[in-house]
Amino acid sequence: MSLSRIVLVVAVIAGLAGCGDGDSQRVTADRLFEAARTGDLDGIRSLVAAGVSVDARNATQQTPLIVAAEADMTAAARVLIELGADVNATDAGGETAYPFAALNDN
Repeated sequence: MSLSRIVLVVAVIAGLAGCGDGDSQRVTADRLFEAARTGDLDGIRSLVAAGVSVDARNATQQTPLIVAAEADMTAAARVLIELGADVNATDAGGETAYPFAALNDN
């Protein structure tokens, strides 16, 4: 095996070993927010089952439940609640999912 291949293999292994770091967790949480926003119920279930926090926070401190309510994704909101989402969690502005759900007549 050439030196460049050895370096590549070591780099890949090092990258895999770092999968628990903050950047990787953020990417995975971002996938949960996208699943909540688009109503991807299987994605929500899979990501939470894989260990992503159902109450993860985005840059504005919203949770996936707040994002689902804001996007009028009622089924996604129900799944998140079934999976243990905190219905009283607030975003940076102090809002819960309730006002967004009310705006969307849910």
